[in-house]
Amino acid sequence: MPPTPKGSKPLKAAGPAESDSSATRQAQHTPGPWSVEAREGMPGREVRAGATYVVAVVSTTSNDESNRLANARLIAAAPDLLAALEQLLQGFEHLRIRDGSGELQPLNNPIIDRARAAIRQAKGDNL
Repeated sequence: MPPTPKGSKPLKAAGPAESDSSATRQAQHTPGPWSVEAREGMPGREVRAGATYVVAVVSTTSNDESNRLANARLIAAAPDLLAALEQLLQGFEHLRIRDGSGELQPLNNPIIDRARAAIRQAKGDNL
């Protein structure tokens, strides 16, 4: 097993209950905020929730630190992005437009469909 950086906890392999797809759908992500930290004495970046909980380790086979940092920042922003997208979608779901006959209809838009799909993907609802 590779060494873990000082202050980090080793990653645990998924057991039978954790690998069950129904259990995965019920699980909640680690609450944010998440931060990006340098890995002490090792290449790459860590995405952390709090001071010691490592959510993800971002590393590549190249020495492109700017790419690792960009990927880590995107991962760290995930909880905030999900919450913002859910709030935006709630606002849009209440909007109605009048169709050709003057009837109010829900707003259907490919962007709203993409938002719904992204939320399902983030929550594991489309597995």
